[in-house]
Amino acid sequence: VLNESDSTVEFSTPGLKIDLGGVAKGYAVDRAIEKIKQAGIDNCLINAGGEVYCLGNNRGRPWKVAIKNPRGSGVKGFLELKDQAVATSGDYEQFFIAQNKRYAHILDPRTGYPAQKAVEAVTVTADSGLTADVLATAICVLGAEKARELIKKYPGARIVSVQIDK
Repeated sequence: VLNESDSTVEFSTPGLKIDLGGVAKGYAVDRAIEKIKQAGIDNCLINAGGEVYCLGNNRGRPWKVAIKNPRGSGVKGFLELKDQAVATSGDYEQFFIAQNKRYAHILDPRTGYPAQKAVEAVTVTADSGLTADVLATAICVLGAEKARELIKKYPGARIVSVQIDK
């Protein structure tokens, strides 16, 4: 039940909940950038645990953001960004292994089970944190083969890296 007077949602099924974890950090970054711009700040970098927004520049140069290696130490590469968001989703930070199979924290909404598309990590840039965050998570669920179709629907968004589990 949607209660518009106080912007709340009530569920009639006991225990039913909504988890916005797949999009909350991207949305939060966008709201923070909005407030920062209103305060007259033209240049900053916000990192909310992997969801990053690069506002303006870093002393006249683009912001430099590292892409972590999902199966090892160090970084896979770097991005140089200005006025863009970048998000990475993957199976390498929050997971467990059972019977030699990796189960990540990203769930496939069609099954309710961990996504099984063999995507170790995907990095997406976009004009907003929410868009980058949603697309990176969705690609982990849909798989690399459907990623190019999906990204075409979002002008300004770009897949920077897809790491496939071998």
